[in-house]
Formats: sequence, C-alpha cells, structure tokens
Amino acid sequence: MLLRQEPRRGKTAALNLAAEQATGHLFVFADANSMYAPEALRMLVRNFSDPRIGYATGRLVYGGGDGSGVGFGCKAYMAYEDLLRRSETRLGSIVGVNGGVDAVRRDLFLRMRDDQLPDFVLPLHVVECGYRVIYEPDAILYEDTLTTSRAEYQMRVRVALRAWWAMADMRALFNPRRHGVFSLQLFSHKVLRYAAFAAVPAAYLAAAALWGAGTVYQVSWLAGSVVFVMAAAGWLAERKGYSSSLVSIPYYFVLINVAAGQALVKFAAGQKQAVWTPRLG
Repeated sequence: MLLRQEPRRGKTAALNLAAEQATGHLFVFADANSMYAPEALRMLVRNFSDPRIGYATGRLVYGGGDGSGVGFGCKAYMAYEDLLRRSETRLGSIVGVNGGVDAVRRDLFLRMRDDQLPDFVLPLHVVECGYRVIYEPDAILYEDTLTTSRAEYQMRVRVALRAWWAMADMRALFNPRRHGVFSLQLFSHKVLRYAAFAAVPAAYLAAAALWGAGTVYQVSWLAGSVVFVMAAAGWLAERKGYSSSLVSIPYYFVLINVAAGQALVKFAAGQKQAVWTPRLG
C-alpha cells in the first residue's frame, strides 16, 4: 500500500499516518535511503520473542563517502556508537537508535507531534512503559555517508535540536528514583554529549591558565592544541580536496560539537524543525 502525505509534514507525521493503516503486532521502520542486508529483518524481529523487549534497532554500516573527510568522521562516530549500544544493551536498555532499521511492538507505538524526533521519543516512551530497548548488531543497514561538511553540519544541527526537545518532552526519565541507571545513561549519553561543545574549550582554557600548576595541565593543553591544529588541517584538507583519517576525525569532532552548540542556541530560542531536505550521499 502506498500512502501519500499532503501537504508535506515530515517523517514523524508520515509514521503516524502509516501506523493508522498498518496491521500486525510489530511495526518496522526504514528511511528512504535504507538498504537492508538480506537477513536484517529476521535478525531484528527475532528479539521480540522476549516479552520484556519493546523496541529493537539494528546496526548502521556506512559506505561510500568517496574517501571524504566527512566519510571518515561518520564511520568513526558510528563505531563509537556501536560500542556504546552493545554495552548499554548488556546493561538494560540503549539510549539512541538507528531510525533507518528499527522495530516496535504495535501496542507501544506512540502518536507523536510532527516536530518530535521519532528515533528518540518513541524508544524513550517504550522505556517509560517498562520495556527494554535493545541493539541487534546482526540486523545490518547500509547507507552512504554524506560527502560534504556543510551537509553533515546541517544534519547534526537538526538532529541535536530535535534531541533537546525530545529530552524536554521526556524529562521524567531523568528521575533516578523511578528509572534507576537508565536516567544516568540518558544524562551521560545525550545531555553531556550535546553539552561537550562548552566543556571542551573551557577545559582547554583552564589548562592554559593552570600551565604553571603542574605537568598534568601542561600535557592537557598540549594535547588539546594538537587536536585543534589537526582539526584545522582537516578543514584545510577538505577545501583542497584531500582527506586523511588522521586529520579528518579531529575536524569531524569539532564540526559536530559546533553543530551541537548552534542546536542548543536554537532550542533556547524556542525553535523547532519538523520538515527538512533529505540528506544526500
């Protein structure tokens, strides 16, 4: 069945529309650029034999990128996310999901506002309902990375902005008395990550100010200086059409943190975003 949404209202509204027409006990989600591995669907839904699991997400494997600096950064970032999600699954529930390859029990689906981020709000709702959200690394999704820092930056601003609104909407989950260790995971994985844009330069400047107080501050400042110089080299390399993981990954680190800073400014100003131009490989 093909459903057409008129006027265009974004992914969240489309999911709400599709959920009204869908049948079955599980909803499986994909993005327009999602390319599932042959066994991905079976690997994903097998987890629901456990009645404690309400939501499952798969593993995103980036390809393409044409050897661009952004491509190196995306792949490194996703490798880090993969490690976190494996660990969080062993602990109980994961905090973030891959919206291009995930599934939820029908009776746990939440009709969301158009501006809400379904990849974040829906799994948090499932945790709030007392079910687990888990990571299935054998359910593999292939996507091409973005190829320009501008496109990646815009995408990261949008995702971070919608994540801040999601955390505001689901703020009850930050109560450790009700949600235990998951509230600490949520704070660490999301709040601290999106606030790192302020902490990193503050720590760097503090190390500089304390240069004479000990070796640890001198080493910290020198290490930070190396990272920033390499990030600048990554920026310059991209402008010249070159790329190397040695300088591209520090550049990507700076890029996503600056994007997080702009997102927080937009959040504080009350801005929301429901519709965007789809990401291009």
